[in-house]
Amino acid sequence: MVYQETFVQRDQHRIYARDHPGAEPAIILMHGLPDNLHLYDRLLPYLSPPRRVVAFDFLGWGSSDKPSGYPYTALHCYTAKGFNDSMIQRFKCSTAPLAKVSRATGGLLGPANTCCHLCFTASLLF
Repeated sequence: MVYQETFVQRDQHRIYARDHPGAEPAIILMHGLPDNLHLYDRLLPYLSPPRRVVAFDFLGWGSSDKPSGYPYTALHCYTAKGFNDSMIQRFKCSTAPLAKVSRATGGLLGPANTCCHLCFTASLLF
């Protein structure tokens, strides 16, 4: 599977991400808590190609930074405005709207993220 590994800067912390090439609009994969981007390893070959897919580890999980004192709550991870801004700027998802896929805890809180960022979301799958 072809992808580019990168870190997305969010304030003073780094979020680990993998950008799989393909056609826009991008599909954003949001894992549940506690989990990491490997949750989607078996699904990715069916999505990319043909679509561009961005999978990432939320701050505090997987290969992302784990700052002490950070509020590791699901609500904080999924609704933080800085999260969407950072991801969209880094991956140049200018052809929004995006398709978001969330699972487990993400299945409950993915809609919360979508409500906070409607202009960046075409569909939500959970």
